[in-house]
Amino acid sequence: MRFNHNQKVLLWEAALWAVYNACTITYLVAFALELGASNTVIGLLSAIPFISLILAEFPASKLVELFSRRRITFLASLLSRLFWVLIFLFPILFKEPLFWIVFFYFISRSVGSLATPAFWSLVGDIVPQRFRGRFLSVRMRVLGFVGMVFAAVAGVFLKQFPNGDLTGFILLFVFGVLAGVGGSLQFLRLRNPRHHDHEHHSLKEFFTLNPLMRKFVFVVVFFNFAFMIASPLFAVYILKNLGMNYALYGFVIASATLTRILLAPHFGRIVDSFGSRNVAVLCIFGSAFVPFLFLFVTHSTRFWVFPIMILSGAAWVGVDLSILNLLLDFTDKDRRAMQIAEYQFYTSIPLVVAPIVGGIIADNVVVVLSGIPLVFAVSFVLRAIASLFVMFLPEKHTKKEYPLGMVFHEMVAPSLLRKRKR
Repeated sequence: MRFNHNQKVLLWEAALWAVYNACTITYLVAFALELGASNTVIGLLSAIPFISLILAEFPASKLVELFSRRRITFLASLLSRLFWVLIFLFPILFKEPLFWIVFFYFISRSVGSLATPAFWSLVGDIVPQRFRGRFLSVRMRVLGFVGMVFAAVAGVFLKQFPNGDLTGFILLFVFGVLAGVGGSLQFLRLRNPRHHDHEHHSLKEFFTLNPLMRKFVFVVVFFNFAFMIASPLFAVYILKNLGMNYALYGFVIASATLTRILLAPHFGRIVDSFGSRNVAVLCIFGSAFVPFLFLFVTHSTRFWVFPIMILSGAAWVGVDLSILNLLLDFTDKDRRAMQIAEYQFYTSIPLVVAPIVGGIIADNVVVVLSGIPLVFAVSFVLRAIASLFVMFLPEKHTKKEYPLGMVFHEMVAPSLLRKRKR
């Protein structure tokens, strides 16, 4: 598949963003722990991306009405990444820097979130629907591979410095910011496509979803709650309950990431050939088996975590591609930025609420199971239900709707795709 100028620019930006993310956000929690952060501070840092997304979506949708999308993505992403300079400077300037780190991280994420509707609106216009799945799969591979390599290199780099020495973090963050600035500059290379939405939308309109988007948003909100109620607890369970060390845990995460990278092209072709809805149904249902299978893993069988995480990587590459394609398929070209802002606003709420609910259940509730296993069981049931809800969404990515069984067969044994190429 050959890409045009704008599509190549988006891939270069994705590669540089992956470097930025791997060298800054990935190691922020470790940086905060070096400074003596409590569990409360760590929890707050984990919630900030979703809180900032909720708060920024309405202003972000208004910006698209006033300025070009290319200018918004450039300036918002640039300023967001430059705020990291303050994050790593404050530990040098102040004895108690944690408050300022949390504050400027919140500002950084909030400013960066202002670019979200403009960015995905641009992607929707730059990448034609007929091969959007394949393009997004390539972008996903770039993000996964570059991010994995630089995160690993960054970890090795930090090991060269003694505990308590912040020099390694500061040098790493400087490098990450430089890569991030380079990524922001890529937006200036875009040949700005025509923007179809020049209307000024009211606050009331922002909270008014059309029937199709209302149904889609409900499904994604439900699924986001279903997976996020357990998601933060997997690391705790692997490290504490199963007793894995950090090195093995790193390999566990890498196994899921590698699976996503390897399978992204396959799922991109499946989405473009057979549609997004059935891929979402099957992969969301597949993701339900990840917390379910964890219920049977003990300390003595902890290496079964590796095949389970491979399953997780396979399921999630399909989930991410199909949900994103459904979003772009269900939004109107004339109102895409506004509708994406609405979508991000509503679907981010469970990402903040669910981890809190999961923690409360793990600490206080006993229903046959208790603790983290109970949360895993709840997540399994809710994810399975979410996959049923997806079946009621229409298929708009392809002209023909294919049977669910055929799509499943193509996912595990893609014979029909090979026949089509002959």
